[in-house]
Amino acid sequence: GLIVCRACPLADARTRVVPAFGVWPARLLMIGEAPGVDEDSQGAPFVGRSGILLKAVMAEVGLDFNLAVLTNVNRCRPPNNREPTEREKAACRPWLDLDIATVDPDVIVPLGATAYRAFLPDEPSSITEIHGHVYRRVIAGRERVIVPTVHPAFVARNQPANRPLFTADLARTKEILDGRYQDPQPFRVTAASLVEMEELVRRGNHFAFDVETDGLHRTARIVGVGASDTERSGPEYQSWV
Repeated sequence: GLIVCRACPLADARTRVVPAFGVWPARLLMIGEAPGVDEDSQGAPFVGRSGILLKAVMAEVGLDFNLAVLTNVNRCRPPNNREPTEREKAACRPWLDLDIATVDPDVIVPLGATAYRAFLPDEPSSITEIHGHVYRRVIAGRERVIVPTVHPAFVARNQPANRPLFTADLARTKEILDGRYQDPQPFRVTAASLVEMEELVRRGNHFAFDVETDGLHRTARIVGVGASDTERSGPEYQSWV
């Protein structure tokens, strides 16, 4: 059915349709935006430069490339590698839903903004702001973990700056699959007293503060201060000014 799909104009310009690739069921499903030139000519996802980089970083963090299923939001290459339109993404959505139902992954890693929006459309942050965050959503009948990260093509444009964060995101994915990841403690939204804040500081040798402001400009006002003495957790105490 996918091979003869003509649901959107991308079918007119493609060389080959690019289906999901891998052995399923699988615990890990990685989803990009759309095929590139190499993928379009070979009919397989992530076989070009982005795929080479993805495979290298996965090996670096201990993720087995051969045990993941790879796919894209769109299965046909957009002209000049432009972003797929909303119509084009909607036309391919049934194929993505079918992949999820067939692969039945525990963890889904959207690679890049288009894939990220396909699963978290109401999240206001950009992919560069929330990459590596862990979300839990019920998809295709059961809860799955979603770990958005940037696309390997983005990493390739500036590897010294972008590869470390990409590596950290995939390392977190490995922790989740291995059962070693611990969800952060819930963020406390009630105000803490000054005495509680003093107790927090005196209780141990390690603690951290987070300052909240009413904007990102240099003249922004401080509106809140959060503090925590628990590793890898949200602020345990919060005092609002």
